[in-house]
Amino acid sequence: MSTVLSRVRAFAAMVRARSRHNRGLKLVSLVLACLVWWSTNVLERDAERVVDVPVVPRHVPPDLTVVDAPTTPVAITLRGPRTLLEGVEESRLKFVLPVRGLRVGSNRVDLQEGHIEPDLPRRLRVVRLQPGRIELRAEPLHVRRLPVRVETIGTPAFGYSVTNSTVQPPMVAVSGPASVVDQLRRVQTVPVDIGGADREVTRLVGLEWVGDYVQFEPDRVSVTVELEEVIVSKEFRKVPVHVLGAPTAVLTPPTLAVTLRGPQRILNDFEVPADAAVVDARGLAPGSHQVEVAVTVPRGIEVVTRTPEVHRLVVPEQKGAS
Repeated sequence: MSTVLSRVRAFAAMVRARSRHNRGLKLVSLVLACLVWWSTNVLERDAERVVDVPVVPRHVPPDLTVVDAPTTPVAITLRGPRTLLEGVEESRLKFVLPVRGLRVGSNRVDLQEGHIEPDLPRRLRVVRLQPGRIELRAEPLHVRRLPVRVETIGTPAFGYSVTNSTVQPPMVAVSGPASVVDQLRRVQTVPVDIGGADREVTRLVGLEWVGDYVQFEPDRVSVTVELEEVIVSKEFRKVPVHVLGAPTAVLTPPTLAVTLRGPQRILNDFEVPADAAVVDARGLAPGSHQVEVAVTVPRGIEVVTRTPEVHRLVVPEQKGAS
């Protein structure tokens, strides 16, 4: 008996001696053990989380289209380890619902037939869906080729106007519910801004919305809006006429009215220069002459009319001439 007691006392003394060494390591081991217990018994314990996920119908029969699809997301209750639940990115999820058996009219569809995409971790499972069913309405799918009309906004630069608008391709395929597509006669582009333009405008633009669940193919077209200068006529009255080579000659009438034609951006503020209208009297003998007035204008402007067309010029005899 004394031998056993002595052995117990020796073992206890050894434990006490060893416990005095590596106390830091023992403390770290204790902390790690607590963390393992926490992760096993708390973090990995099953919990529940509700996520709101949009419903996406899939495998719709090719001759039908879904209208009035549900806009309210389905509330899905997930169950599994807390750490996995917290890692679920709700914004990336969608509830895919196959509707191969869809028919024209109203259809009640059981959500149990759907599934979540992307796939959830294996240890997570769906325990509840709210609501359990939804209602989908289907219409015949119609496809038509319709012409595209160019829509513009804004006003070109002063002195320019739109002469033509073209679109490529000139027609697009429009597909959607029969109740919408059958009423269409054309589709139009998103408005092309030509405000302040003074040259041809080319844009790649989309097509205007014509109704829910309607699609275009292609959904973007190339638009070209052609511009040209606005040409106007403008009359200038009592333009003075200068006589060259005979400063004492008398011109009747001494002025004329002239009509000019040219780009609006130039003629709008144009004034006839003081020396633009002249009669060349050099080389004319003394006496009365019927003369025409020459009118010089900038390039791009033309003289349309001159009134009168003929003037009377009297060249006096030079003093001292025999």
